[in-house]
Amino acid sequence: MATTRWASGSVAGVNLVDAGGRDCRVDVLDGEALKGTLVGDSVTALDLTVHTQLINRSEKSVHFGIHIAQIPIGAVEGIVTAIEAAIGAGNSFPVILADSSGVDDISSLCVPDFAAMGGRAFQRGGMAAGYVKDVIFRFISVGVYAP
Repeated sequence: MATTRWASGSVAGVNLVDAGGRDCRVDVLDGEALKGTLVGDSVTALDLTVHTQLINRSEKSVHFGIHIAQIPIGAVEGIVTAIEAAIGAGNSFPVILADSSGVDDISSLCVPDFAAMGGRAFQRGGMAAGYVKDVIFRFISVGVYAP
């Protein structure tokens, strides 16, 4: 895993690979918040004093996603089935990704971000030769995945 600048890994236990077993081109969307543990808010009071509130997020409640350039139709179906099985049972599922730079090393327990996707599990572009193009999944992290 992690042989290029694109992320590689798995969603809900389904590897993000093409029909030949090669890693798919995966871009992480909005994953920056998974790098830090603190989240906060700063406001300026009327006397111009800045007040900051911080909380240790521990990778909870981070909204992020993935964009897959193209992936076999069967893999998309497998991801959706695995996600639905997990959330149907009241469980989260792991999203595990890595790239060679270490920027997008992710190991999170997640649920789908249905609100961001208009109630859908994923969004897709066109289809050709057994592949789905421009697939987007959106997630909300609920904690760190530690197998």
